[in-house]
Amino acid sequence: MQRSAKRGFTLIELMVVVAIIALLTAIAYPSYITHVRKTRYSQAKEAAQEVASALERAVAQTTAYPETLAAASILQPYSDIFTITYTPQVPAGSTSTLKTSYTLIVKEQDSRFGLWVGINGAGTTGGTHCGCDGKVCTASSVGAFTSSQTSCSGSMIAF
Repeated sequence: MQRSAKRGFTLIELMVVVAIIALLTAIAYPSYITHVRKTRYSQAKEAAQEVASALERAVAQTTAYPETLAAASILQPYSDIFTITYTPQVPAGSTSTLKTSYTLIVKEQDSRFGLWVGINGAGTTGGTHCGCDGKVCTASSVGAFTSSQTSCSGSMIAF
């Protein structure tokens, strides 16, 4: 008499495989999110520095910062991920209308990680470069980055 061979998996075997996949996912997902957050923060810094460089080129040609980024034909990198806020400023107490400094904020559009980067541009004297990587501080701290800030404070990170 021949015995018929049974084929297939038992429910226990399938449950073990599902448990192993769940365990691997639970270990890998936090590492993936950390990697994505760090990449986004690097992209935000890159976007801010790219726009700041374009602003410096524009001011070298016109002696003042433009009213808007569009007025100087400055492209906004990563515009699908970040919102760039540019505010040109006249020095306090000056009678001139020339904009000789600016504040530039690059912030996530979807606030998934809560990260942002800010630059206070002060022409030839340099400027302040601060950011929030979304781990130590959040996007709500962007209001603490002011136009007169000369150093990073609190949980902000200098770059």
